Amino acid sequence: MDGTLLDSMGYWRHLAEQYLAEKGIQAEEGLDDTLLRMTVRQGAIYIKETYQIQESPEAIMEGIGKLMSENYSLRVQPKKGVVPFLKMLHHNHIQMCVATATDEYLAKEALKRTGIWKYFKGIYTCAGVGYDKSTPHIYEAALTYLDLAKEEVLVFEDAIHAARTARDAGFKVVGVYDAWEPETVKLQAMVYRYTKDFSEMEALIQ
Repeated sequence: MDGTLLDSMGYWRHLAEQYLAEKGIQAEEGLDDTLLRMTVRQGAIYIKETYQIQESPEAIMEGIGKLMSENYSLRVQPKKGVVPFLKMLHHNHIQMCVATATDEYLAKEALKRTGIWKYFKGIYTCAGVGYDKSTPHIYEAALTYLDLAKEEVLVFEDAIHAARTARDAGFKVVGVYDAWEPETVKLQAMVYRYTKDFSEMEALIQ
């Protein structure tokens, strides 16, 4: 979802820094990169242990969630070409499911406000399946829910680590350009298709 459907990675990248600043704590250089591949809970545990914060991981998650909820409810927009692409897929009766590292309540808040939730059959989160995107569990869970053969499915990902996981599990992966992914050249080289703009994607279903 983030960086693929929604232009939201910039908000996430500075969220932990914003949370710590409100507590008068200077974040370490590169904190955002460290947290990027973690679930929200994993990140909360890391912040608690690294910065010796007294609050529980749950309280930290709640605080971070409130900050990001404001971004999702007011600011985050779909990426270029996403809305007409989803409409086209829906018109062609192609089933779609969201697989995201973002907590479900935050994801739905953004997807509903931007008007694209209606196109999806369901949503799977890393927290819900109990694994992050370094393993293929979330993709396999979504595949089972859609009740399709793996060769019938395309996984859209902007992050190279997630794209690699899906590819290595046997999925065809469409790489999606995002300015916050530093390894776009490598991502482009390893995926089945690559796009900088979803308006280019119509040919995939022809």
